[in-house]
Amino acid sequence: MFGTNEIQNSPVIFTGKGYDRSKPQAEISILPFRKNPTTGAVEKLVSFRYQINITPSPQASLRGNTYAAHSVLASGSWYKIGVTTTGIYKITKSTLSALGINPSSIDPRNIRVYGNGGGMLPEANAGFRYDDLQENPVEVVGEEDGKFDDGDYVLFYGRGPHTWTLDPSTQKFVHTLNLYSDTSYYFITTDLGTGKRITTQSSSISTPNKFITTFDDYAFHEVEKENFLNSGRVWYGEAFEFETLQSFPFSFSSLVTSTPVKVTTAFMGKSIYADNTVTVSSGGQQISSTSITKICADYTCCIGTDVKALGQFNATSSSFNIDVSFTRKAQDAQGWLNYIEVNVQRNLTWSGEQSTFRSISSAGTGNVSQFTVSNANSSVMVCDVTNRVNPVMQSGTLNGTELQFTNPSDSMHEYVMFANTEGFAPITVGKINNQDLHGLSANDLIIVAPTSLMANAQELADYHKDRDGITAVTVDVNQIYNEFSSGTPDLSSIRDFVRMFYKRADGDSRRLSGGECLIQHRLLVSA
Repeated sequence: MFGTNEIQNSPVIFTGKGYDRSKPQAEISILPFRKNPTTGAVEKLVSFRYQINITPSPQASLRGNTYAAHSVLASGSWYKIGVTTTGIYKITKSTLSALGINPSSIDPRNIRVYGNGGGMLPEANAGFRYDDLQENPVEVVGEEDGKFDDGDYVLFYGRGPHTWTLDPSTQKFVHTLNLYSDTSYYFITTDLGTGKRITTQSSSISTPNKFITTFDDYAFHEVEKENFLNSGRVWYGEAFEFETLQSFPFSFSSLVTSTPVKVTTAFMGKSIYADNTVTVSSGGQQISSTSITKICADYTCCIGTDVKALGQFNATSSSFNIDVSFTRKAQDAQGWLNYIEVNVQRNLTWSGEQSTFRSISSAGTGNVSQFTVSNANSSVMVCDVTNRVNPVMQSGTLNGTELQFTNPSDSMHEYVMFANTEGFAPITVGKINNQDLHGLSANDLIIVAPTSLMANAQELADYHKDRDGITAVTVDVNQIYNEFSSGTPDLSSIRDFVRMFYKRADGDSRRLSGGECLIQHRLLVSA
């Protein structure tokens, strides 16, 4: 309800645009009254005309069908393996046998590895993700004779479930814990023809203006124990109600002790009577001290107060503890650690075990960086893994015990150094059946269920088909994980799977071709 004082001199017109079932829609809402500016009389709209002009949108092409017609898993024999940390992995004869592959029956030149790397899928639809599994280049040592002998092996780059990204505002790396899995997955096939092999990029001949002998490294401690609302994505770890001082060890070989260690701590405290304090220190050096505001005493309040503190200290050795102390100023005070995140500088030196390295200082417009790995030998190799599904070997020059290579570094690159005959051992999961969710046609109803409930899901699908006359398909959730999140049980993959059918509706000939709508109108009014 509204009074005449709220009526304006012209009818109020609201226009908007959106999408319904992937088809662009124009929306018009009109308040069909006006106050005559001359007489002051209230007049009612009796008719109007409108015109819609469609102009091409630069985003229109992104709304088209960009999905593969069929999954790579639709044909051939496939075997699943897991990786728990980022680095170079080694597949041996015993690995193949454990998967159920007879090494003597395959041509090693046909070995292929597929997977999209670790990390969770983006929650936002606009975030980048790969469609279906991507083939990764590998190195197969001993494949030239067409036989997989005892000493032959496969090397591939695997990215673990947790990820690190650079925060440009703080110039430190921040971690994202995978909430769904502690393992990333890759897939092996041996009967689809010659596989993709890793290539080598030459060291740049350009004159370097950055000389890199150290790199940025990082580690975190985060244990998922408590979810107080039984909902959402935030979990907490160690409790500080009784044990109010706890220590957490970190260790980095070849630590540069002249550069401060950066520490981020996330903590939650709870009290209805007093503010409390969480203090972070190491070796007697205070890193941060943060007050935790008390919360109100009724049921409408939150579980507690979250705080995050950034600080730094000077380490005196490669191993150190981060001490977290919770000062309770009220009897009811409780605290929980969320995570500890540590950023350090390490010397770029070969320590006998593989290591991933990135250098923040190397990156910049026009930069050409020379990297020098000390204590190296002829077995040390470097792989540029900036593109996680298309890594390349990096050539370099060994001068005594120094391995040097030069690369343009307008943006930051990520590398792995490793011994050429070594690699982490993957987890052997086993053979999987062929599947092709990408090849499914549109249905009225999609029922997603775990393997144990597929029979029940099919019964429900048949019921709707017989009773309601609708088409229905049942889908094993593990197949969705395989095709849409590289085997990891990521819930966003279910959304992405269903969204594939929504996006494919763009091909409907009855829809507008896509673009921005400009709505024009003419109104006729009467008293």
